[in-house]
Amino acid sequence: MKKVLKNKKLIAVNFRFCWVVALQSEAKPLIDMFSMKILSNRLLFPIYLNHETGHALVISGVGQVKSAAAAMFLRERLGVKNFAAWINIGISGFFKGPVGSIHQALKVVNKESGKSFFPGTSFSKIVRGSSLITVGQPEKIFSAPCLYDMEAAGFCEVSPFLSCNELTYVFKIVSDTPETPKTEITKKFVTSLIKKNRDVVFELVAEIDKLVREEESRLIVPED
Repeated sequence: MKKVLKNKKLIAVNFRFCWVVALQSEAKPLIDMFSMKILSNRLLFPIYLNHETGHALVISGVGQVKSAAAAMFLRERLGVKNFAAWINIGISGFFKGPVGSIHQALKVVNKESGKSFFPGTSFSKIVRGSSLITVGQPEKIFSAPCLYDMEAAGFCEVSPFLSCNELTYVFKIVSDTPETPKTEITKKFVTSLIKKNRDVVFELVAEIDKLVREEESRLIVPED
């Protein structure tokens, strides 16, 4: 393992893309795609990064409280600037197939509190936009025509502290539907779903990078 960077050096790096994922099996393809290395095995939440390209990733574990805590932990640990993009990506249930399709959650609802969030700039030419409901337990009924996950509302709750709303995104890949049993969702299967959407993820990152650069330029304070 490469020597861990000192915290002062990390804060000096302009991290431009901050990924928040629940599972190691979701993180693995992203870590490979963006050539990230682990920062430390002894942190509260595992962090991976590529300080040259500005990608950082934190693995939160399952649940919206953990997702929120991990995002804030990543921000504080790395000193992430306000112009960075924050991306919550992972698997979700959906009321219909096809399994493996990727969606952008344009409306996120916390089922317990009823609170709604509207994250991100829409990329309708690249991915399908959908509504998402964050639940406390894995959904079995799929009573509404929505995505279902267990993290996004927590991520969206803290997103105002991370960056502007236009630079916080939720992308979900369908892993199960009423016709597909959850018993088929293995670690290997989850990883394969992320890999299947590799090209789409790269395309999204390219578009997000344009917005990050615009926001960075807007926030620059002139020397005079």
